[in-house]
Amino acid sequence: MEPALHRSVAELRTAANASHERHRQVYLAEKAQREAERQAVEARARQQRIERVARMGERAWEEALSEIASRKPKGYEEVGV
Repeated sequence: MEPALHRSVAELRTAANASHERHRQVYLAEKAQREAERQAVEARARQQRIERVARMGERAWEEALSEIASRKPKGYEEVGV
């Protein structure tokens, strides 16, 4: 192989490798961005579920307290005078 041709092949190979590496870095950056966005969506959904369950628990607690307050304790009887 002629030295000039050999150098051209080596230069092309180097350029192709550099191009491949640039594309790989862009792909990895985009992949990382998509993963970060997916995790953010999951975190928001998880937080919304936690808040919804907390509201349901709060409501249930308030209903239970209301029910307890509206009844007289067992064994409590008004004695007619």
